[in-house]
Amino acid sequence: MDFLRPLVPSDAAACTRVSSSRGWPHGEAEWRMVLEQGEALGVLLDGRLEGTVVLTRFGQSIASISMMVVTPGQGRSGLGTALLSAALEAAGAATVFLYATEMGHGLYLRHGFVDAGATVRLIGPFSGRPPHRTDIRHLRRADHPAVLALDEAAHGAPRHGLLAWHLAAADQQEVAERDGVVVGFGLARDGLGRRILGPVVARDEDATIGICSALAAGATLPVQLDVAPGEKGLLAWGRSAGLAAAETRSLMVRHGDPLPGERGLIRALASRAHG
Repeated sequence: MDFLRPLVPSDAAACTRVSSSRGWPHGEAEWRMVLEQGEALGVLLDGRLEGTVVLTRFGQSIASISMMVVTPGQGRSGLGTALLSAALEAAGAATVFLYATEMGHGLYLRHGFVDAGATVRLIGPFSGRPPHRTDIRHLRRADHPAVLALDEAAHGAPRHGLLAWHLAAADQQEVAERDGVVVGFGLARDGLGRRILGPVVARDEDATIGICSALAAGATLPVQLDVAPGEKGLLAWGRSAGLAAAETRSLMVRHGDPLPGERGLIRALASRAHG
């Protein structure tokens, strides 16, 4: 190994090359966001980036690991172990979670991660109808404090930087409001040839379905959402609206530690990189 070094947003093109070598669809824009939000490390061999990992902290007590990838030519060479070990050392005592690919699952088990659920990716043409409801409306700037507070309650930690990026990237933002109180929110944007829904955080299933129906209605691209672990109502809604389960990934937590927050409020992930 030549060396392990921090990665910065200007490394996004090289990171895209590495993830593309494994068939991952992430583009430079998504990589740039991940690099801005987290602490990334890369392995360079003969001056060429051959592997990456990103640790993203939410407050002091919880962190995610993502973008853990090594080029095919360096598979089973120990680079993945070196990257993961360095990220876990940097995480310290924080509760660490990730969404594992099938390829990486065994590596994570060997490093003390425990299965804690699964996320299902739904994708397909949306055949549902827009909701005709008075409690679903467009998100306003004045709603931002309530949205941030609801997201923090759900995840047990502040994610202000991450939500700021998603709010800026979203071309549609919806909330559920009852008696003057925001009880749910959801965002949607176009990317990678799809209409991507998420994050969606809501107090109950009815608000969840209303928000997602509003976000998906009229989509000309296939709709995609990563359903949060244990979220049965949204899964059933998606299937009834023509979406199909395309992929499942295991939620894993180091040492099996409990994740903080009111996790039942998390309906659709912001991404599998961050939950």
